[in-house]
Parts: sequence; structure tokens; C-alpha cells
Amino acid sequence: MDETRYFVTVKGRSYPVTVREGEGRLEVAIDGKSLGVDLRKVRGTPLWSLLIENTPHKAVLVKDGDRWFLDLDGVAEHLTIGTDRDRILAQFAPKEGKKEGAAVVASPMPGLVTAVKVKEGDTVSAGQSVATVEAMKMENEFKAHESGVVVKVHVQPGASVTKGAPLVTIRLG
Repeated sequence: MDETRYFVTVKGRSYPVTVREGEGRLEVAIDGKSLGVDLRKVRGTPLWSLLIENTPHKAVLVKDGDRWFLDLDGVAEHLTIGTDRDRILAQFAPKEGKKEGAAVVASPMPGLVTAVKVKEGDTVSAGQSVATVEAMKMENEFKAHESGVVVKVHVQPGASVTKGAPLVTIRLG
């Protein structure tokens, strides 16, 4: 069985993840806890059908810049996935000062906007929900990646969006 080690970061916390592949099944250890995982990709979509310890789950997994967007059974999160090498290199990277500029919350998939939870002028915190998009019959909640002030709301409920379409622009700071 081939083994690969990763670090998955979600909500600012990193978890060691080890994946062993073999015979159509993955053995995944997250923070030391082993789970048996069977998975099948739905052809032509970002949808995955999973059995985790014999419990069925639906997941959408989409690359979103240098992060990943994961919706597991309707619970959506952005996460980063790195290797031991990435983690070591990050220790030597320059430290960030106060952030300036703007951040755009974009839809990583096509869908229908079902809710916009902010308006221009609102102050938002990192992790705060700003919009919801329905894609493939699943509600996907999108959150601000950084704290700041909403300077532009690009969509309204009922609007169709394409992959990469901006939802909200936030002035950082």
C-alpha cells in the first residue's frame, strides 16, 4: 500500500493526514484516527460519492486558487492541503503585516444564488457567511476569507453564476 502524508488546514487549525491507497479503498488517518474510505467520482462533475466507515456521504470538492472548497453533506469549508515540505517552507516565509487591498469571494462552481447575507458597507469577519449558492441540488455557503468592509455585492438571490464569478468584494483591514 502506498502512503502519502499531508497537512490539512481548516479554520486556522492544521491536522496531520495520512492516506494509504490500495485495492479500490483508502485508509485515511486524520490526527491519528483511522477511517476506511471508499470513494467514487461522479463523471464530469466535482461530486464524489463516499462511504466513510460504511456510512454514505456526498461531497463536492473544487480547487479554489491555492485552496480547496469542500462541501461534505451540505457543510461547506475552505481548506488548504500541503505536504511536510510545504509546512517546513512556510516556517521561513516572511510574516504578513497588516493586510491591505481587497479580497473577492468567488463561486468555485456554477450554480444559483439562493441568499446574499451582507450588503455594501457591512463589516465582516473572517469566516463569516456572505452568500449561498445552490449547485447540483446542494446548498453551498461561502464565507469571507479575511476581515474587512463589503465594498461591492456582485449578485442577488435568483442570479445564476458561473465558475469563478465574484459574489462579494471586501476591502481588507
